[in-house]
Amino acid sequence: MLGYDVSIFEIKDKNQMPWDSYKILDKENLNLFAHVDCIMLDWLNKLVEDGKATLHDGDGYPFRYSAEFGTVMETISAMIVSPHSQQWTREIKLFFYKIRGKKSDELVYLEAWDQS
Repeated sequence: MLGYDVSIFEIKDKNQMPWDSYKILDKENLNLFAHVDCIMLDWLNKLVEDGKATLHDGDGYPFRYSAEFGTVMETISAMIVSPHSQQWTREIKLFFYKIRGKKSDELVYLEAWDQS
């Protein structure tokens, strides 16, 4: 397995959800603010187990989740400094200019594509 490519974004038009019509979703409607290249999805599955995230679709093409912005950012921040997560996280990109002003209880969406 090569790992997972995880995009974290908000949707500007809340009437168009990514898992309802992803193939026709206007990319201009997405606000990508973070990207994680990782070997495993343990961090996302743990959020689901703890009731902090919802798994909407789970076949790997893609896996689709939703969670509160604050929870996602707290998890990513912990991954940056954790020696354990550094073993299975290859790259984390944060677009700070898109993160500023976001509310911690705002719902964000995560897509994890299996790269194998």
